[in-house]
Amino acid sequence: MPCGMSGKSPLHNFPHAPSNTTTRYTYDFQTASEATSNPDASKQDQFVFGAGRRVCQGMHITKRSLFLAISRLLWGFVFKKALNAEWKEITPDIEDLTKGLIVFPRLFRRGNWFYYKNTKVKD
Repeated sequence: MPCGMSGKSPLHNFPHAPSNTTTRYTYDFQTASEATSNPDASKQDQFVFGAGRRVCQGMHITKRSLFLAISRLLWGFVFKKALNAEWKEITPDIEDLTKGLIVFPRLFRRGNWFYYKNTKVKD
């Protein structure tokens, strides 16, 4: 590659390759832990932290920090769907995404959709 050139990995194609017969979705935790550290890209379960020699050295810290953050949110709050004018729950369409190289969910109506579980959490 020429100097200064950047490249993008086709991240969607790696786990969806026809030759990929991994069992990572069967709650086999040993397989999942081995898949992340496996240098063979066809045997990895996710590619957010890079692949091969370019894998992030601190991905275990990020995964644990993310787990702690999400578990604390679930411990302290009750999450509910927003309500429309008829007091019915609004379910956002998971397929409604922006177009482009990097996609995001489109904006959707939000209301008071999370509450403290008790006053002890609030204080």
